[in-house]
Amino acid sequence: MNVKRFLTPQETAASIVEAGRRVLTQPWQRTLVLSLLAGFYIAFGAQLAIVVTQDSAVYFGLESVSCWEGVFFRWG
Repeated sequence: MNVKRFLTPQETAASIVEAGRRVLTQPWQRTLVLSLLAGFYIAFGAQLAIVVTQDSAVYFGLESVSCWEGVFFRWG
C-alpha cells in the first residue's frame, strides 16, 4: 500500500496559491469575524499567562515562572 504523506514542492506552492485565492475572494464580513476571533484567542492566552504568573516569581523564582508563562500562553 503506497500512502502519500507529503506534498511535493510544486504541490505545496499550488496549495498555498489556492489558499491565498480563497482568502482574497471571501466576503469581508468573514474576514472581519475571523480576525476578531484570532485576536480574542491571542488575548485570552496572554491574560491567562498574566493571571497564572502574577505573583509566582516571589514563590517559585523567575526562571520557572517564565517557563510556566510560556506554557499557559500557548494553552490560551
